[in-house]
Amino acid sequence: MRVSQQDSDTQGNSDMVGLLSSDVGTNVRTTPLPEMPPRRGLLDMPPDQASSPDTLEPIINRTLQEEGGFQNRKDDERNFINGRLVGTKYGITPKTWAEYTGVSAKDITKDTIKNLNLDQAKEFYRYKATKEFKLDRYPEKLRPQIFDIMVNFGYTGGMRVLQKAAGVSKDGKYGDQTAEAIKNLSNTKLAQARWGSYSKGKKEINPGWKARTFSFAVD
Repeated sequence: MRVSQQDSDTQGNSDMVGLLSSDVGTNVRTTPLPEMPPRRGLLDMPPDQASSPDTLEPIINRTLQEEGGFQNRKDDERNFINGRLVGTKYGITPKTWAEYTGVSAKDITKDTIKNLNLDQAKEFYRYKATKEFKLDRYPEKLRPQIFDIMVNFGYTGGMRVLQKAAGVSKDGKYGDQTAEAIKNLSNTKLAQARWGSYSKGKKEINPGWKARTFSFAVD
Protein backbone atom coordinates (compact mmCIF):
# COMPACT_ATOMS: atom_id res chain seq x y z
CA MET A 1 0.00 0.00 0.00
CA ARG A 2 1.15 3.56 -0.57
CA VAL A 3 1.47 6.24 2.11
CA SER A 4 -0.13 9.61 1.36
CA GLN A 5 0.96 12.93 2.85
CA GLN A 6 -2.47 13.18 4.49
CA ASP A 7 -2.16 9.94 6.45
CA SER A 8 -2.34 10.46 10.19
CA ASP A 9 0.48 9.49 12.50
CA THR A 10 2.76 8.76 9.52
CA GLN A 11 6.50 8.49 9.80
CA GLY A 12 8.60 9.99 7.08
CA ASN A 13 10.50 7.83 4.71
CA SER A 14 13.87 8.87 6.10
CA ASP A 15 14.45 5.34 7.30
CA MET A 16 14.24 4.20 3.67
CA VAL A 17 17.60 5.94 3.02
CA GLY A 18 20.28 3.39 2.33
CA LEU A 19 17.73 0.80 1.27
CA LEU A 20 19.80 -0.29 -1.69
CA SER A 21 23.11 -0.54 0.19
CA SER A 22 24.41 -3.24 2.53
CA ASP A 23 27.66 -4.12 4.26
CA VAL A 24 28.79 -7.69 4.63
CA GLY A 25 31.26 -8.54 7.36
CA THR A 26 33.88 -11.31 7.08
CA ASN A 27 35.14 -13.49 9.89
CA VAL A 28 38.56 -15.11 9.45
CA ARG A 29 39.42 -18.30 11.33
CA THR A 30 42.90 -19.74 11.69
CA THR A 31 41.74 -23.26 12.58
CA PRO A 32 39.47 -25.43 10.47
CA LEU A 33 35.83 -25.78 11.47
CA PRO A 34 34.41 -29.23 12.20
CA GLU A 35 32.38 -30.73 9.39
CA MET A 36 28.74 -29.68 9.66
CA PRO A 37 25.65 -31.32 8.18
CA PRO A 38 24.07 -29.54 5.18
CA ARG A 39 21.67 -26.76 6.08
CA ARG A 40 18.41 -25.70 4.48
CA GLY A 41 18.27 -22.15 5.76
CA LEU A 42 17.19 -19.16 3.66
CA LEU A 43 20.77 -18.07 3.10
CA ASP A 44 22.06 -21.52 2.09
CA MET A 45 20.22 -22.04 -1.17
CA PRO A 46 22.16 -22.88 -4.37
CA PRO A 47 23.42 -19.72 -6.12
CA ASP A 48 21.65 -20.60 -9.36
CA GLN A 49 18.21 -20.44 -7.75
CA ALA A 50 16.24 -17.26 -8.33
CA SER A 51 15.20 -17.08 -4.68
CA SER A 52 18.80 -16.73 -3.47
CA PRO A 53 19.43 -13.59 -1.36
CA ASP A 54 21.45 -11.84 -4.09
CA THR A 55 18.65 -12.21 -6.63
CA LEU A 56 15.92 -11.48 -4.13
CA GLU A 57 17.48 -8.25 -2.89
CA PRO A 58 16.39 -5.98 -5.80
CA ILE A 59 12.96 -7.63 -5.92
CA ILE A 60 12.40 -7.02 -2.21
CA ASN A 61 13.80 -3.49 -2.35
CA ARG A 62 11.45 -2.53 -5.15
CA THR A 63 8.40 -3.64 -3.20
CA LEU A 64 9.67 -1.98 -0.01
CA GLN A 65 9.98 1.33 -1.83
CA GLU A 66 6.44 0.96 -3.13
CA GLU A 67 5.02 0.08 0.28
CA GLY A 68 6.77 2.90 2.13
CA GLY A 69 6.77 3.54 5.87
CA PHE A 70 4.24 3.43 8.68
CA GLN A 71 0.60 4.33 8.15
CA ASN A 72 -2.53 3.65 10.17
CA ARG A 73 -5.40 4.77 7.97
CA LYS A 74 -8.82 3.76 9.21
CA ASP A 75 -10.02 3.07 5.67
CA ASP A 76 -7.51 0.24 5.23
CA GLU A 77 -8.73 -2.99 6.82
CA ARG A 78 -5.22 -4.45 6.80
CA ASN A 79 -4.26 -1.98 9.53
CA PHE A 80 -6.52 -3.76 12.01
CA ILE A 81 -6.04 -6.87 14.10
CA ASN A 82 -8.86 -8.32 16.19
CA GLY A 83 -10.79 -5.09 15.69
CA ARG A 84 -7.95 -2.87 16.93
CA LEU A 85 -6.39 -0.20 14.72
CA VAL A 86 -2.64 -0.85 14.76
CA GLY A 87 -1.13 0.12 11.40
CA THR A 88 1.14 -1.21 8.70
CA LYS A 89 4.79 -0.57 7.89
CA TYR A 90 6.75 -1.64 4.77
CA GLY A 91 3.56 -3.44 3.73
CA ILE A 92 3.77 -5.69 6.81
CA THR A 93 0.41 -5.92 8.51
CA PRO A 94 -0.12 -6.70 12.20
CA LYS A 95 -1.76 -10.00 11.25
CA THR A 96 1.11 -11.19 9.04
CA TRP A 97 3.71 -10.07 11.59
CA ALA A 98 1.94 -11.98 14.35
CA GLU A 99 1.86 -15.11 12.17
CA TYR A 100 5.51 -14.74 11.17
CA THR A 101 6.82 -14.18 14.71
CA GLY A 102 4.42 -16.47 16.55
CA VAL A 103 3.43 -13.61 18.83
CA SER A 104 -0.15 -13.54 20.07
CA ALA A 105 -2.37 -11.08 18.19
CA LYS A 106 -3.26 -9.33 21.45
CA ASP A 107 0.40 -8.49 21.99
CA ILE A 108 0.84 -6.76 18.61
CA THR A 109 0.60 -3.01 19.22
CA LYS A 110 1.07 0.14 17.20
CA ASP A 111 4.61 0.42 18.54
CA THR A 112 5.34 -3.18 17.50
CA ILE A 113 4.70 -2.28 13.87
CA LYS A 114 5.97 1.28 14.04
CA ASN A 115 9.35 0.12 15.38
CA LEU A 116 10.02 -2.45 12.64
CA ASN A 117 13.29 -1.76 10.85
CA LEU A 118 14.45 -2.49 7.33
CA ASP A 119 16.53 -5.51 8.29
CA GLN A 120 13.48 -7.11 9.90
CA ALA A 121 11.36 -6.28 6.87
CA LYS A 122 13.88 -7.79 4.46
CA GLU A 123 14.14 -11.01 6.45
CA PHE A 124 10.35 -11.19 6.62
CA TYR A 125 10.08 -10.84 2.85
CA ARG A 126 12.89 -13.32 2.19
CA TYR A 127 10.94 -15.84 4.24
CA LYS A 128 7.75 -15.04 2.33
CA ALA A 129 9.45 -15.32 -1.06
CA THR A 130 11.16 -18.64 -0.39
CA LYS A 131 8.87 -20.49 2.01
CA GLU A 132 5.39 -19.23 1.20
CA PHE A 133 5.46 -17.79 -2.34
CA LYS A 134 8.15 -20.26 -3.60
CA LEU A 135 9.22 -17.62 -6.06
CA ASP A 136 11.86 -19.73 -7.79
CA ARG A 137 9.24 -21.93 -9.50
CA TYR A 138 7.90 -19.09 -11.66
CA PRO A 139 9.35 -17.80 -14.96
CA GLU A 140 12.25 -15.51 -14.11
CA LYS A 141 10.89 -12.48 -15.95
CA LEU A 142 7.63 -12.65 -13.94
CA ARG A 143 9.15 -13.03 -10.48
CA PRO A 144 9.39 -9.34 -9.51
CA GLN A 145 5.75 -8.76 -10.41
CA ILE A 146 4.49 -12.00 -8.88
CA PHE A 147 6.28 -11.17 -5.63
CA ASP A 148 4.75 -7.68 -5.55
CA ILE A 149 1.30 -9.07 -6.33
CA MET A 150 1.50 -11.67 -3.57
CA VAL A 151 2.67 -9.06 -1.06
CA ASN A 152 -0.33 -6.95 -2.04
CA PHE A 153 -2.98 -9.68 -2.37
CA GLY A 154 -1.56 -12.43 -0.15
CA TYR A 155 -0.49 -15.81 -1.55
CA THR A 156 -3.92 -17.21 -2.42
CA GLY A 157 -5.27 -13.94 -3.77
CA GLY A 158 -2.08 -13.38 -5.74
CA MET A 159 -2.28 -16.88 -7.20
CA ARG A 160 -5.81 -16.15 -8.39
CA VAL A 161 -4.58 -12.99 -10.12
CA LEU A 162 -1.87 -15.04 -11.82
CA GLN A 163 -4.39 -17.69 -12.87
CA LYS A 164 -6.77 -15.02 -14.16
CA ALA A 165 -4.01 -13.66 -16.38
CA ALA A 166 -3.11 -17.16 -17.57
CA GLY A 167 -6.71 -18.09 -18.35
CA VAL A 168 -6.97 -21.10 -16.06
CA SER A 169 -9.23 -22.03 -13.16
CA LYS A 170 -8.83 -19.51 -10.32
CA ASP A 171 -8.60 -21.95 -7.41
CA GLY A 172 -5.73 -20.13 -5.72
CA LYS A 173 -3.50 -23.22 -5.82
CA TYR A 174 -0.35 -23.81 -7.83
CA GLY A 175 -0.44 -26.95 -9.94
CA ASP A 176 0.56 -28.41 -13.28
CA GLN A 177 -2.11 -26.52 -15.21
CA THR A 178 -1.01 -23.17 -13.78
CA ALA A 179 2.68 -23.98 -14.25
CA GLU A 180 2.14 -24.76 -17.94
CA ALA A 181 -0.16 -21.79 -18.58
CA ILE A 182 2.24 -19.17 -17.22
CA LYS A 183 5.27 -20.26 -19.25
CA ASN A 184 4.53 -17.73 -21.99
CA LEU A 185 2.61 -15.20 -19.90
CA SER A 186 3.67 -11.59 -20.43
CA ASN A 187 4.19 -9.02 -17.70
CA THR A 188 1.77 -6.71 -19.52
CA LYS A 189 -1.05 -9.25 -19.43
CA LEU A 190 -0.34 -10.00 -15.77
CA ALA A 191 -0.41 -6.30 -14.89
CA GLN A 192 -3.75 -5.92 -16.67
CA ALA A 193 -5.19 -8.86 -14.74
CA ARG A 194 -3.88 -7.38 -11.51
CA TRP A 195 -5.45 -3.98 -12.14
CA GLY A 196 -8.73 -5.64 -13.03
CA SER A 197 -8.68 -7.55 -9.74
CA TYR A 198 -8.81 -4.45 -7.52
CA SER A 199 -12.23 -3.29 -6.41
CA LYS A 200 -13.42 0.18 -7.33
CA GLY A 201 -13.09 1.21 -3.69
CA LYS A 202 -9.49 -0.01 -3.48
CA LYS A 203 -8.59 1.96 -6.60
CA GLU A 204 -10.15 5.11 -5.19
CA ILE A 205 -8.40 5.07 -1.82
CA ASN A 206 -5.07 3.95 -3.28
CA PRO A 207 -4.53 6.16 -6.36
CA GLY A 208 -0.84 5.21 -6.50
CA TRP A 209 -1.64 1.57 -7.15
CA LYS A 210 -2.26 2.11 -10.87
CA ALA A 211 1.26 3.44 -11.47
CA ARG A 212 2.66 0.68 -9.26
CA THR A 213 0.76 -2.00 -11.18
CA PHE A 214 1.74 -0.92 -14.67
CA SER A 215 5.35 -0.20 -13.75
CA PHE A 216 5.77 -3.98 -14.11
CA ALA A 217 4.20 -4.06 -17.60
CA VAL A 218 7.55 -4.32 -19.37
CA ASP A 219 8.27 -7.27 -21.67
